Parts: sequence; C-alpha cells; structure tokens
Amino acid sequence: MEILELQTALLSNYELYKLISDEREKSNKNKEKYKQPGNLSMNYLKSTLTIHQNPSQIERFLTELNKFKLTKAEKLQMLNLRPDKEVDLYLIIEEPEERFTADEINEILSIVQNSLEIPEKEEDL
Repeated sequence: MEILELQTALLSNYELYKLISDEREKSNKNKEKYKQPGNLSMNYLKSTLTIHQNPSQIERFLTELNKFKLTKAEKLQMLNLRPDKEVDLYLIIEEPEERFTADEINEILSIVQNSLEIPEKEEDL
C-alpha cells in the first residue's frame, strides 16, 4: 500500500468517536470481531467529554469562534480539550498575549463553556 496524501483533513475526537462507533456497529452486524486498536481508541474517547458532543454543538462552537482569528488547529484543540481556565487556553493558542486582549480570552473561554455544554449528571437516589 502506498500513501498518496499524508493528511487531507484533521478529525476531531467526536468525529473519530463516531467513525469508530459506526465501524464497530457494522462489524457487529457482520459478526466480525472488532480489532484491538479500535477498542483502545474507544476506551480513551469514552473517558473524555467527547461523548457529550453533537454536531449542532460543534457547529455553534465553530460559528461563534469565527470572529476570532484562530487557526484550524487551535479550534480543533479547543474542541477536543474544552479548556476551562485561562492557562489551558494559553497552552492551545500561539502567542495569545499578542493576538488577543484579556476580554477576548475570557470571551473565548465563555464560548467554549456555553456552546460545548456538558449534560448535568443524574443524582443517585
């Protein structure tokens, strides 16, 4: 097998989770055993907040971030990691002090928290 293009697109954790889930479902219907790497990936992805995302959340998130000049990689990292503190955001964005004001950084954090909401946990009775 020869690789023609090294990378045509970046996948978010949500897209990877859905892809593996769909493939696992297909293989279960065909009574095939799903291979180990998929299981390892699924175990990791299930332990993240990715499982709470949906396409409409992601679309709203990306739309709201359009007013900031962020790279695709920065948006992807924010989508995957869901930074909730300024220091986390500073690790994702290249040269944030030079590109954004403190208010803009806070607005970006607010967008992450509001558009990628996590459903409330049901309390045990």
